[in-house]
Amino acid sequence: AGCLALDFFCFRPSSTTERNQLDMDNQSLLLKDGATGLSLLAVQAIPLTKVVAGLSLGLFAGTTLAVSQISYPSNVEEYKRNPKRGLRAWADSFRRAAPMQVGLLLVGGASSLLLSALLYRRAQNDVFDTSAHSSWKLFLAAGIIGTASMPLTLGYMKPRINDKLLEYQQESEREGLNNDGFAAQQPEVANLINHWGEMHAVRTVTAVVGFGIFLLGAVGFRPTLQWK
Repeated sequence: AGCLALDFFCFRPSSTTERNQLDMDNQSLLLKDGATGLSLLAVQAIPLTKVVAGLSLGLFAGTTLAVSQISYPSNVEEYKRNPKRGLRAWADSFRRAAPMQVGLLLVGGASSLLLSALLYRRAQNDVFDTSAHSSWKLFLAAGIIGTASMPLTLGYMKPRINDKLLEYQQESEREGLNNDGFAAQQPEVANLINHWGEMHAVRTVTAVVGFGIFLLGAVGFRPTLQWK
C-alpha cells in the first residue's frame, strides 16, 4: 500500500498539461528508430513494474524481519524447553515461509532489474523528466542488494544448515528413534539452529537495505554517483 501511494503521489504528473505532454512524449517515441526508441508499451509498463517491485521487495523485507524478531527467537526458546518440539517448530515455520519468500525474492529481484532497464532506456532517449537519469541506478542497486540472500541461501545455508536440520527433524519424528539417540544429536542441532539464526540475520539486513534503497528511488532521491 505504501508503494502504491508513493507511485500515485510522486510519479504521476501533477497537472493535465503535464499528463498531455507526457502522452506526446510517449507517442513521439513510436517515430524513433526501433533500436534506440522506447516503445509505448514499455513506457506504460514502468509504473506497474515499479509497484510490483516495491510490493515484492517490501513484503520480502517484512517477512525476513518478522522471522528474525518473532519466529526464530520463539523457536529457540521452545528448543531450550523441549528440543524435539523446538526442532519441529523450526521445521514447520521454515516449510511455511520458504515458498513465499522464494516467490517474493524472485519477483522482486526480476521486476527491480526490469524497472532499472526500462528507466535506463528512458534516460537514454532524453525526452522524459531528468529523474530517470538517476533513479535507474537506485532501482538496480535495490534489485541486486535485495536479492543478495539468494546465493547465500542456495550456496551455503541450504546444503550446510537447512538440509541437515530438516534431516534431523525427520529422524527425531521417525518411529523407533529412542530419546538417547536424539540426545546425542542435540549439541550439533543446537549449533546448527544458532548458525541458521546468524545467517538469517545477514539475509534480513540485505533485504531491508535493498528495500530502503528502492524507497529512495521511489521518492526521487538522486545519487551523486555518475555511472556511465
